[in-house]
Amino acid sequence: MTNEDNKMNNIGQDIVQHLKNPVFWKRFLLIILFTFVYILTEATVWVMIIFLIFYNLFTGGSNERAATFARQTSAYIYHILLYLTYNTDDRPFPYSDWPKPEKMPTGLGQSTSNPSSHNES
Repeated sequence: MTNEDNKMNNIGQDIVQHLKNPVFWKRFLLIILFTFVYILTEATVWVMIIFLIFYNLFTGGSNERAATFARQTSAYIYHILLYLTYNTDDRPFPYSDWPKPEKMPTGLGQSTSNPSSHNES
């Protein structure tokens, strides 16, 4: 056998070892589960966006509870994506706490630009 054949054989053995590892399968199943949770949660955020647009249209203001829920849900989606992309081993809710609104920027009624620099008409 050549050196290259030995490398390929070692890679094959490594894959077999990984496939026998229960930690891999547990993460794999959680990835499938959280992929479905992500899809449902993303749809929920879209419903919240539409609700907040119409709420603002009819009342001229923002619904703080709905905006807070949307902010928490957005943070939850971010946590799911970090887990799905192997950027964290911390499992999202319900394996960890639901995102807290006081730990996230609100953005409610705040503008990062100079109010006199643009007109909303």
